Amino acid sequence: MEKSLPITRVYAPLDLYTPRGETERRLEGLARFVRRHIPDAQSVEIRTKLALHASERDYSFTYDLAGITAYRPDGEARDVVKVLYERLEEGLKLPADDPNGEWSWERALLEEDDSLMNELLEPLVWVFANPFAHNPTVVVNLEDLERNLTAVEDVAAMQSGLAPCEGFYPALARNALFKFVRNHVPDARKIRVQYALRTAEYDDALYLDCELNRIDVERSSGETVWLDNVIEKRAASEPSFVDNAPRDPWTEALLEHDTTGLHELLEPLVRAYAPDPNLKHGILEFEL
Repeated sequence: MEKSLPITRVYAPLDLYTPRGETERRLEGLARFVRRHIPDAQSVEIRTKLALHASERDYSFTYDLAGITAYRPDGEARDVVKVLYERLEEGLKLPADDPNGEWSWERALLEEDDSLMNELLEPLVWVFANPFAHNPTVVVNLEDLERNLTAVEDVAAMQSGLAPCEGFYPALARNALFKFVRNHVPDARKIRVQYALRTAEYDDALYLDCELNRIDVERSSGETVWLDNVIEKRAASEPSFVDNAPRDPWTEALLEHDTTGLHELLEPLVRAYAPDPNLKHGILEFEL
């Protein structure tokens, strides 16, 4: 039976981990690859496996192919990789020269090129699946590429901070941080947020959790305030401070020692504004 495209969940970070327009190119290349071998394919399901790589400096994700299934109009499911090998046995020849990468899927499969396969899979997984799941699955309706590109357009709008990405509003997250800082340091002019990334398992998926290390705020006088430390010390020594503290999300998360809440506040900032969002230890700097 025909597979429909799930476009209601878009997880991609601001830069999609690929240049703008790359996702559209990969999507169209996938459609041409499948139709070369199964001309009447209506939809395709790509099953992948997530691999997390950790160095001393950072984390990175790559995706390995687990299988590709195409669905024909009568509901028949065909293993695209198996069909490719059958056609090779029947005499199919790949072009010796492929300057535009038209045959990239075939080359990645036949040459067992994991790096090239990851380049093909990554932008599709980040837009059309949960990229943190252990086994992300991409489903594409080949008869309605315009509908598929709706998800890509949603991500493009999100890049400007105007649209959500699973609750990910970078501009709103930044404004919430600014409001929190100004609530406690009205004359603040610079913010420096130190954080760390940790791996965590949730619902059969692997995520990078953001942990707050400290927030330093520079005042207009040049004095630097260790803001989160000041809030915690005042909460411990001044009972009235807790009752009268501003009720913004950052203050509440700090007062309640809510690590999950702090992660949810930090994550969109890290994704949107960190020079490298995969560093194990990073610093975000903002000027007010």
